Amino acid sequence: MRINPTMFPLENTRIRKTILTMDPYEAPMEMEGIVAKLDANENPYGPSPRVYEALTCSLKDIWKYPSVREYEKLEESIASKLKLDDPRCVVLGSGSDELIDVVFKLFVNQGSSILTVDPSFSMYRVYTHIAGGRLVEYTMSEDYVFDIDIFLGIIDMLKDNICLIALCNPNNPTGGYIGRSDLARILEYGIPVLVDEAYIEFSGLESAVGMLRDYENIVVLRTFSKAYGLAGLRIGYAVTSRWISNNMRKVRSPYSINLLALKAASVAIEDDEHLRMVVEAITLERERVFRKLSGITSLKPFPSRANFILVDGSCLGLKPDEFKSALMKRGVSVRIWSKLGMRMGCIFRVTIGRPNDNDLFLDAIVDLGGG
Repeated sequence: MRINPTMFPLENTRIRKTILTMDPYEAPMEMEGIVAKLDANENPYGPSPRVYEALTCSLKDIWKYPSVREYEKLEESIASKLKLDDPRCVVLGSGSDELIDVVFKLFVNQGSSILTVDPSFSMYRVYTHIAGGRLVEYTMSEDYVFDIDIFLGIIDMLKDNICLIALCNPNNPTGGYIGRSDLARILEYGIPVLVDEAYIEFSGLESAVGMLRDYENIVVLRTFSKAYGLAGLRIGYAVTSRWISNNMRKVRSPYSINLLALKAASVAIEDDEHLRMVVEAITLERERVFRKLSGITSLKPFPSRANFILVDGSCLGLKPDEFKSALMKRGVSVRIWSKLGMRMGCIFRVTIGRPNDNDLFLDAIVDLGGG
């Protein structure tokens, strides 16, 4: 029997209200004529050359599901790099996004609170809504400085209802960083803490992975998308206590990581020389671009520990849409907001690209009155 939609209107279906009220995530559109794509925090140097060789050799096997042993070998390689005693503390995922989803499914109950920072990675809000949780945001100061005492005060007020704390460190999009001593004070509450370290390789600072020895409530996320240049293959991993990792595997979809991603990551993680080259090139360029931007009176760049710089360009006198259009006419794309945390106006995040891309961006800024 064919169902008549007038008898069963779609608005009466059983889709959860939390989903119906959401807007879908929309990634920046690829536009013609863009020479310097500096809007998605991608690694312009790409992966290790060894990755291409490994992918070519693996193409003949794509008719097969990846074996359990392929997963285990990569977990063992990651554990060895991070000096972990137990490889089963590593959980692989289809990018950090899948792992964030898994963690939220694990800890978030209907009506419980998730504490995070504003501004930060937008997907924390999405997964909170999907899970039916309540997002509580600590809004940082106008200069995007994290105040640990204010943050702990919020935990003290709400700790009985907080099921998860989600922190991006270094933070996207501000580039700021929460130090280990402050992280330790947060972890002392015993609440599960997600520490998203997508940009840690560019920070020059110590990872929170070592804190697992003292705190079983920490889940550290890492990705191959940024410093390793594998964004198009979607692979990342979590490092956490054995109890949490075992439960994460219950929630993770089977075969969520494709064979080519596993092969590429297994090779990429062994090429330390390529990783050092990428990190050095990007951090040197980041400091150069920051110095240039700091010398422009109509701009306010914020110090960054990531592969991007956040800039308040409100004093350029252009609306966000006008600024975006003007940059694109010059072959440059960046990420733009009209409101970010406590600031309003024209605020943008520029990914650090190759020197010629960065120069194209800087020249465009000067053309737009940022001289």
